[in-house]
Amino acid sequence: MEYDVPEELAAFMDKKFAYDELRNLCVKAPFGFRRAKKCAVKAQYYDRKFWTGFYEIYPKAAKGALSYSQSTQKVSVITPEPEQQ
Repeated sequence: MEYDVPEELAAFMDKKFAYDELRNLCVKAPFGFRRAKKCAVKAQYYDRKFWTGFYEIYPKAAKGALSYSQSTQKVSVITPEPEQQ
């Protein structure tokens, strides 16, 4: 099952991905730890803001693990494969 994500919420996740990428670049730069830490905090902030908004729109979507696709701007339910005995 897939859920459409409004443009306002998709912008939060776009910012999250941008801060993740910037964090990765800052870690590799000399003395970039402080900037990397700020980027990591901002990425977590936008991630939390996205999922909070998503659950306000789709309150019954919390039945399984969810994954966001940046290219399609949709959230899909990931169902774990059944265990073999």
